[in-house]
This record gives sequence, structure tokens and C-alpha cells, in this order.
Amino acid sequence: MIDEKGGGLKISQSELKKRIHIINPNFPMSELGTLTNNKTELKATELYDMLKDNELENFDPLEEAFKLLDPDGKGELDIVRLKQLFKALGYGEIEKKDTQILIECLDVDGDKKITLSDFKAIFKIMKEKELEEDA
Repeated sequence: MIDEKGGGLKISQSELKKRIHIINPNFPMSELGTLTNNKTELKATELYDMLKDNELENFDPLEEAFKLLDPDGKGELDIVRLKQLFKALGYGEIEKKDTQILIECLDVDGDKKITLSDFKAIFKIMKEKELEEDA
């Protein structure tokens, strides 16, 4: 969503700077360096490892990211909210026919809902994909 190049395997600090306010309008830009570990570009695996190995107890960064996408706390991502995010991030309108495809792609466990477990599974798949490409 944030990777302007569309590959999904890397994100630059400049891409993040342009788009973070869409995901979290209250994000303090002074924290951008902390978020990226002061690197100008992060691979998906680096971001995953950084988030996984954080030192805060009782803090799950993927859960916190999911909460940003689920502001009502329903435990599942609302397709209307996702459509709004896609549009705001410059990907255009998601047509009705594409909505079902989006749900199928994000609903990893097939329960017709996009939940936190699906969200975590997507990150795991991304990491595995990057490791395969690096091999």
C-alpha cells in the first residue's frame, strides 16, 4: 500500500513520509526515523524482523497496525475502509467486481473475514516470498 514502486518488497522513507498520514493522520513525523530504524529504505524482511524483535513487552506491532485499519475494533477489516484507503493512497476506486477478489486475496484462512490472523499470515507470506527471491 505504501510502496509506490508496487513491488511490495521494499519501502523507502520518502514513500512512507508521503503516505503515513493517510493511514494514521496523527503520526508524528519526528518519529519517522525511529519507525524506519533511520534507514532510507527497508526491505519487507527487515521491517518484519524489526517489528518482530521489538523490545517492548506486550506489544504486537502487527496488531497495532491492524488496529489502525480497524478503528471500530470489530476484529475484522471493513472493506469500505480498505476501499477508502486504496483511493486515498492513489490506487483509485476499487470496483465492485474487484472487491470480492480483494477479499479472497486477504482472507488467508477462508472464513470470509479479514482478521488479525489473516493480516499476520500475509506478512509471513511476504517474508517467505522475499527470502525465496534473495536465495
